[in-house]
Amino acid sequence: EFTDLRKVAEETLPALVELREKGIVSHVGITDLQPENLKWLVENTPEGTIESILNFCHYCLNDDKLIDYLDYFEERGIGIINASPLSMGLLSQRGVPDWHPAPQSLVEACQKAVQHCLSKNYPIEKLAIQYSVSHPRIATTLFSSANPQNVIKNIEVYGEMHRYIPYLAKNAGFCKIGEKTVQHQARKFGKSKFMGLNRFVNGYLDLLSLWFLDSFGLKPMHVFGFIGTLM
Repeated sequence: EFTDLRKVAEETLPALVELREKGIVSHVGITDLQPENLKWLVENTPEGTIESILNFCHYCLNDDKLIDYLDYFEERGIGIINASPLSMGLLSQRGVPDWHPAPQSLVEACQKAVQHCLSKNYPIEKLAIQYSVSHPRIATTLFSSANPQNVIKNIEVYGEMHRYIPYLAKNAGFCKIGEKTVQHQARKFGKSKFMGLNRFVNGYLDLLSLWFLDSFGLKPMHVFGFIGTLM
């Protein structure tokens, strides 16, 4: 988006294809804010050059322009990656940075939406992520946050489900989840609360609850309707 597209088509992408043929890189994809630029590059390069596209800010609560391009990319076997479900800060309590390209009218409208969600005790960040990850034809949505607290705001933990936070975070749309090695210290004082059979029973029941919510959270009648029919 910051250079001549012809240079990308005639120089950059051929160089990447050469690296792919040598086995130095595995795949070639392109990223742009404007989906029409992505389409132009696909049209002006040999078939198979581009394997995936990443478009940001165009499948979120305030803009679903990417939908108009799904058929085009799918027909050519090109993978589709969505990014920035918070629309670079528009759909957040933090607000937008000074360099944000959105017109002032849109910034103000999104801030009204933020305040409305707050009045309902539901963070707009959570709503925005839920919307962006819900489309069945978009397999991947990328999202980043400078504040780890945003992860906590977007997952719901009940009872002893803290042990399943990585799973809950993944279901909430967070994809960069890793494991960190820690040095455990022997307990010097007090008594452990994680003793007895109760811990394992509760953990098993929590796991069943997560499975049920993940499988039937959006279609509970598939379970209760079937049980009701049997009764």
